[in-house]
Amino acid sequence: MTANHTEILLKSLNAGQIQRLAVDLLPRLYKDWGPVSHNGIVEGTFQTRKGTPDAWCERKDGSYVYIQATGDSGKGKVKEDIIKSVEKLLEKGEANGALCIAFLRFDPHPDEINECKELCSANGIAFEYYTNSAISKLLDDRFQDLRHRHLNLVSHPIPKTNVQSQSFTLNTGGGAQPNTCARFMQVLNWGELTPEQYQESLNEITEFYNSLAKLNLPSRKFFAALVELAGPAYRDYMMRVSCQEVENSLSMTIPQVINQMVILDKHGFGSIDSEEFPPHIYIQPASVQWQLLQDLKAFAEHESINLREILVNLHFTLLD
Repeated sequence: MTANHTEILLKSLNAGQIQRLAVDLLPRLYKDWGPVSHNGIVEGTFQTRKGTPDAWCERKDGSYVYIQATGDSGKGKVKEDIIKSVEKLLEKGEANGALCIAFLRFDPHPDEINECKELCSANGIAFEYYTNSAISKLLDDRFQDLRHRHLNLVSHPIPKTNVQSQSFTLNTGGGAQPNTCARFMQVLNWGELTPEQYQESLNEITEFYNSLAKLNLPSRKFFAALVELAGPAYRDYMMRVSCQEVENSLSMTIPQVINQMVILDKHGFGSIDSEEFPPHIYIQPASVQWQLLQDLKAFAEHESINLREILVNLHFTLLD
């Protein structure tokens, strides 16, 4: 089953169904959320009712999250819904530090998204959005139980992968370099690879391993925690998480977060975008230019492996 099938079925959901998916999916991506109140739908049905927002919750720091699940792709509809959320937050006096999320069953025009960002930023509100493409990828890669529940799509079959045995040395300092990555490639549904494609991918994963090995243990633990907290970013190979969520979830001070990010930045693992409001951390798999971090996260979840065994203890032979 390809991502296109997921995108097509996602686009066919009605307003009530897309709301229920949002309420099931989004709390899995944010560790600092309290219980989500779903007031945009009649209890026990898919029938929607008027009101703003469709769903909401409080975060650990007391700030609000407003979720608008939008199925109408008409021009200006996304912004219209966000305006209502902003007005409601301003009316309550809870705008500063709040988060507005647009959960969309379509892929919107970037101009409208930029207008929503500017509107929210002008009122001290963070804005995030999930498009049809982004939601489909999350369902395919990480949350196949939700894909089955909401779209009635079964999990990907695990195909055979064309791999060749390679010889790599064991790192006696703890952990080991990958040998074949055969299981990793199978679980992630890479399909048949040419010898050149296979070797290139294996070399890049090994290069990532070597880059991680240069970090000290506290920095690897911090990086692993970021991967666990982060979600997709605008570039496939990056992941993104707000500084505030990192501080709250890891019980760290701002200087502590900054100090760790200086180390990660030095080794090419990420940086803080202080111009974004609120500031966000962007992480990446060093020099690797594809979504290795998201793939490792999905693999660990599929295999019931603690992700830190790979990213902290450097047991990359688990990928074999």
